[in-house]
Amino acid sequence: MDLSRISHNELIELITRECKNEKAWREFIRRYNTFIASVVLRQCKYLNYSAGENQLEDLIHQVYLKLLEDNCKALKVFKRQYENAIFKYLRTIAIRVVLIEFAKSRALKRSPRGGTASLDRYGWDMHHNHLLDLTHFIPDSNWDKNIKRQELAEEINLCLDKILEQNRNANRNKLIFRYYLFAGFEVREIASLPQITLSEKRISNLITDLKEKIRLCLKSRNIFS
Repeated sequence: MDLSRISHNELIELITRECKNEKAWREFIRRYNTFIASVVLRQCKYLNYSAGENQLEDLIHQVYLKLLEDNCKALKVFKRQYENAIFKYLRTIAIRVVLIEFAKSRALKRSPRGGTASLDRYGWDMHHNHLLDLTHFIPDSNWDKNIKRQELAEEINLCLDKILEQNRNANRNKLIFRYYLFAGFEVREIASLPQITLSEKRISNLITDLKEKIRLCLKSRNIFS
């Protein structure tokens, strides 16, 4: 079969059935690697994360590790709602990889002994309290499953895009909320970032407003019923 002729959704479906299919992954890399790299690089530049720019291949590799882990679980939970949906999904994963690595690098710099004790809250599965603010949209019996956490992250990003699509500060506000929710930053930490020119009070108000709008958005999408 000529994999270059199949649709995006058909390729993803093939990989979810055969996670170790090397031919399918070669086609995946051919189609999406440039896009993933561009998202990672753009996010590093926006964060002034020079270390990330210098380790671009490592960050891209981490994106693939997230896609491969647990027998390609991240791709299995991906909702193939329309033909090009995979690009938005990969963008979500790539941004989270960069945010988490950026958060870890800042934590290491703040640690008085260069230790890693403060890194625990920057894990991929987002166990910190910020994400738990949104868990009442997920049945309690399902919350401990990675599949639901992955779906929630995707849906939150879709809601953010929808809520802020007409906002002139959309990129900044998305970044603030992603710092808060996905990377575990406190308001004061976000306010200290050079590219965020808002007071702690305004950041706190923005997060509160977005949290409520996202709750309503998730509820209207009825995604976990």
